[in-house]
Amino acid sequence: MLSDMNRRRWTGLGAGALLLAMLLGAHLHAPAPVAALPPRPTPAVTPTPTATPRPRSPQPEPELLSHIRLAVTPAQSGLWTVVEWQGGDGVWHVVTGWQGMTEAGRKRWAVEARHWGEAPFRWVVYAAPGGAPLAVSAPFTLPASPNQELLIPLTLPPP
Repeated sequence: MLSDMNRRRWTGLGAGALLLAMLLGAHLHAPAPVAALPPRPTPAVTPTPTATPRPRSPQPEPELLSHIRLAVTPAQSGLWTVVEWQGGDGVWHVVTGWQGMTEAGRKRWAVEARHWGEAPFRWVVYAAPGGAPLAVSAPFTLPASPNQELLIPLTLPPP
């Protein structure tokens, strides 16, 4: 049988051999160094879509207007006023949209270019809608050019 000393020697040698085998096995099974890869082309960056402002259409020209203004004496607020036009048959017709209450005895309406110079018109003043007329202006012609204001004075009869 082996002596105690030899046994230790053989055990030490066996352990050393085992350690050496493990190290060599790890080295032998290690991945081989990778050779440098050739450069790859850099992919083009896809642009991110962004909102593009639409070209603005030219601003329309400001509409040229003229005006008619009623001035009632004595000045009163809350009177009902109506502008009328006279047809070819002589009948007076209410102008749609040119009806409303006075403020401090005044009322004003815009006249579009397509109606410049038209006639005849008149202004009728009532105490309230649907009542009897308090006063009627003389016939007039609408302004014939831009930025004009035709003033129609109208005196109410005494109460």
